[in-house]
This record gives sequence, structure tokens and C-alpha cells, in this order.
Amino acid sequence: MLGTTRDESKLFMFGSPDWVTWRFWILPRLRDPEAYDRSAEFLSKLAKADGADDIAHAMYGGGARDVFVYRFDWDEEPTLLGTELSRMLGAAHGMEIPFVFGHFELGERPDRIFTPDNEPGRLALSGAMMDYWTQFARDGRPDAGGEGATPSWPPWDEGGRFLVLDTEAGGGIRRSAETVTRAGVVAAVETDPRLDPRTRCIVYHDLVAWGEALERSEYDVKCPEHPFDGYPWHS
Repeated sequence: MLGTTRDESKLFMFGSPDWVTWRFWILPRLRDPEAYDRSAEFLSKLAKADGADDIAHAMYGGGARDVFVYRFDWDEEPTLLGTELSRMLGAAHGMEIPFVFGHFELGERPDRIFTPDNEPGRLALSGAMMDYWTQFARDGRPDAGGEGATPSWPPWDEGGRFLVLDTEAGGGIRRSAETVTRAGVVAAVETDPRLDPRTRCIVYHDLVAWGEALERSEYDVKCPEHPFDGYPWHS
């Protein structure tokens, strides 16, 4: 079983002063929310390529037919004093772990993320995930779903099939086949119509600094107007 979260990189970006500034030492604020989202999207896809899809592809190519891949999408954290945790963290790295084990008493203040408002959907998703993981531990195949109430989990194949794990409010547990490669992530930056030249250079910067998907020399060619050492808002 292999998997990543949809917003893998946000956990690390959230802790970086390059992206987040703190008011009164307790209120985090994004320096540039739109650029944050775009970089996080491409870096997280890169993590899916490295941590799930490439490995699954290699295992399938080697003859394995019992490979199962997931992507965890839950992002229903609250907004606290103007801090929009659902955007700053979302489905961040490791967020699926408490759902798999079925308990949310983690850290000093778990109630900052796991609240009464998001409890119904959260517990339902956790229950389904525990069913999947239990079946996988028992017989190596999670694909039967939880008591017939959740979708079957197809094994990986040449189409790159995997399971998206989310609450009903987020689209529910569903199948997908969006295979990601490192080369594909880099190529998509060039053609993405949502990116203006400045934001595109920020993404390229992070593909060098965080993802090692580009060489520094490639960045310099693509973005001569934005020197590599620092983001545009630092100058």
C-alpha cells in the first residue's frame, strides 16, 4: 500500500518564514496566498510522483498485481482568529495517520484542528479507512471496502488507478487514475494558464529549492528577471 496526501508540501511550507509571517508571535499569515497555493500544488504532485506513482509503476512493471495506492484529501480544518487552517495546511503531510488509527488526541491542542464541527465527516472517513487498512493487514487486499458501504479499492494497473480518501462534503471516497510523473509536473508549470510570469518563477524556484526537480541553471534561464536567492517579495 502506497499513498500521499493532496497537500503534502503545505506542512513544511507552513513552517517556513519564506511563506508565513507571524503577527504577535501567535497569528500566522501567508505572505502571498495565491502563490502559496500554486507552489504547494505542484510540490505536492511531485511528492505523489516520487512517493507513490513511480514506485507503484515500478512494482507493477516487475509483476506485482497487489499494489494499492491512495491520496488523502481531507481539508476541513477550522479558521482560528483569521488563520484559515484549511488553506494553510489542508490535507498536509501525515494528516491521514490519525484517521487510520481512529483517534485524534494528538499534540497539546488537537482541538485546534479536530473540532465538533468537522467531527461527523471526520469519524465517518476514519471508520472507512480503518476498514480498508484492517482488510489489507488481514489478507493483503483492501479492495472490498468497509462492510460494502464504501467503494471497492482497485489495485494499481497500467491506468494508474488509485483511491481518493475524503468526506462526503469533499467529494467522498472515490476512484481516480491521475498518474503523476516528475517530468509531467515540470512540464505542466510551463503551460498552466493560471500562472502569471511572476508566480510561474516562484513555482520554478520551489521546484529547485524544495523538490530538486530542476537544476539551478535551468531556473536561471527560465527566470532571469527574478534572481534565485529569495522570493520576489523579499526584494
